[in-house]
Amino acid sequence: MKNWLLPGIVIIMITFIGCHAATPNPTTTPEPTATPITEDAKTIFEVWLAAAKGIESIQEDYNGTIVMVTKGASQSTTITIEGQLHSKGNNSLEELEITVGTTKQRIRQYMSKDKVFVATMVQGQWTTAKEVTPSIYFNADEVQAEFESLYNKGALVPEARVEPRLVSGEECNELRLSADLTKLSSKDREFLLYSGGLSSVSDVGIYVDAITSFAMRFCLLPNGMMLESETTLELNPNALPTDGIVSSHIVSTITHYEINPVIPDSFFDLP
Repeated sequence: MKNWLLPGIVIIMITFIGCHAATPNPTTTPEPTATPITEDAKTIFEVWLAAAKGIESIQEDYNGTIVMVTKGASQSTTITIEGQLHSKGNNSLEELEITVGTTKQRIRQYMSKDKVFVATMVQGQWTTAKEVTPSIYFNADEVQAEFESLYNKGALVPEARVEPRLVSGEECNELRLSADLTKLSSKDREFLLYSGGLSSVSDVGIYVDAITSFAMRFCLLPNGMMLESETTLELNPNALPTDGIVSSHIVSTITHYEINPVIPDSFFDLP
């Protein structure tokens, strides 16, 4: 479970924050039911978690949608994504086609241990990749370590219900998890913001304190793959600036993948 857990979300909000498409505000996801965790749910999740740690490289195609609601806005921002990811260790290269309303943009996103570079397509040619600095950034190893830490200390709790689903032609186990906010450190809260697509907010401290709920839905395979993910982040609008983001909803579905392909290190060199 490397940085392919959170595909495409780091730079998207840097590029498109403030663009508003004419879509209605999404319905808030209900709070998970507080039922006891069954051993089946824990076992399925822990088997997947252990297998995911063994994935050293991956290639995948995916599509997704991000919906952001801004404080006081009558409409939400909807971003649709078609992406291809190549990832190995802490290095990844994503090529994305991003759509907001009638605006389309092709982007290449390079991520390493501590840096992010972005190139855009202009008149059929890729621009020189430029370094960007997100307000919040977790590299691949940090994503995995933080996710495991949240689970191990009971701050990210699976529900009892496990449902089989068919995604991209494969049957996977759907689990839902919710965050226990009382067990989160400031770093943990920053990770929730990062997972919810808010990597580029300027007032990180304000957003860290404004989180009111965080939930995830995964459809998992025993081989460590996550075929589908859904993340819902809610924040207290009264604690945010007038143009603050009060909620985000991200859904990502993998349509094709290859586990542990041979990817030379030079593949991630900047052009």
